[in-house]
Amino acid sequence: MFKYQKNLSLLIAPAILSAVLALAPQTSLADDHESEKLVYKVFRKGDNIGRHEVEFEREENGTLKVEIDTDVKVKLAFVTVYRFDHEGEEIWRDGKLIGYGSKTNDDGKKKFLQLSGNAQSVTAEGSAGRFEVPQPVMPASLWNLATVEQTQVMNTLDGHMMAVSVARVGEETVRAGGQDVQAVHYVMTGELEREMWYADQRLVHLRFKGSDGSTIDYELQ
Repeated sequence: MFKYQKNLSLLIAPAILSAVLALAPQTSLADDHESEKLVYKVFRKGDNIGRHEVEFEREENGTLKVEIDTDVKVKLAFVTVYRFDHEGEEIWRDGKLIGYGSKTNDDGKKKFLQLSGNAQSVTAEGSAGRFEVPQPVMPASLWNLATVEQTQVMNTLDGHMMAVSVARVGEETVRAGGQDVQAVHYVMTGELEREMWYADQRLVHLRFKGSDGSTIDYELQ
């Protein structure tokens, strides 16, 4: 019914939501994040269609767990015409992704991904097949500022590799946390196309186009 569904599912989830060989980041927010929760409202053409949540938990051994939950419903005349549910968990240690698991219901299409590894390499099995790649690995969950340094990212729904290019646009004012904030704007092109705004080392706004031309926005609350 909605032509934009294919683009919507790439991140909604973010992801969005979606192993891959990547350039080593100069910095990794996986080293900086402590316990906190980021909550985003998801908008389509200005209408609220759901929520995207990213929760961080730092364990005593230094491991960082990142829980991701996305719930989106698109309605037409009070009837749900598209639904997307995604749950993911990232495990980081010393700035490297060593574990990942996700399950997704993309409007009735079931997708999954399981990843395990160490500081040298990872093995991932998902809806797109099995992958064995060396570290570092960067998922396309986009919360990590080091994402902007990558040339490939991991689809968080099924594990397939996506070639990308990221350009820095500059500082701009965006809406986040109920107020206008100054953030750095980046544009990702290639197999995943996204506009990302980061402020205070946090993803505060995300935008992409559906295939029908509609605008999808994630706004940090």
